[in-house]
Amino acid sequence: MKMFAPIILLSTLPFSVLAEENVTAEKYKGFYAGVELMSTDYAYKDDTVSSDLSRETGYALNVGYLYPVNDNFYLAGELSYADFGTSNVQASEFFKDNSLSGSIEFYTTAFIFNLKPTYYFGHSDFSLAGVIGFGSYNTFLNLRNEPRFIFAEETESAFSYGLEANYGLTENVSLTASYMTTSIEYVGNTDVDLDAISFGLNYHF
Repeated sequence: MKMFAPIILLSTLPFSVLAEENVTAEKYKGFYAGVELMSTDYAYKDDTVSSDLSRETGYALNVGYLYPVNDNFYLAGELSYADFGTSNVQASEFFKDNSLSGSIEFYTTAFIFNLKPTYYFGHSDFSLAGVIGFGSYNTFLNLRNEPRFIFAEETESAFSYGLEANYGLTENVSLTASYMTTSIEYVGNTDVDLDAISFGLNYHF
């Protein structure tokens, strides 16, 4: 009976290792919700305007589901509402022909669906994800030129791309840092380019 003891011990070793490798997957799989603080660079251009606006602060609210494909690879689907922040500039700095004066308030919001193929490194709580998104973007432009007030709004769909790093602080809370970029082509040869860096927290249910 003693000679079989090492064999029995060795036969159980792969199952023990497999169970250990699945700990990370079991910890983070399922639904999550999160909030992010964003810093966004705006670039706006059309037939008469070409302007790089100041970096602005915004936020994003996210809900998603994280599914473990295997021990280290995940796939997440996420719905996000993003407010990229508000930029205020003088019309004389915004329009090339100086045809208008006053101040301009410029901002963009969006509903975005993201797919995130995610890789967890070994047994650690650190992961890296590619982010591919498709969203509906609303860009608003308010011109205050007393006594006139001009308001414009455009809605268009666009793809976005980015990278995201995650680190699990506890079994339920993870820290995120990400970068995303998109170029939105509106009607009338109007383009809005967004480059955003964000930091946030996710809560895993």
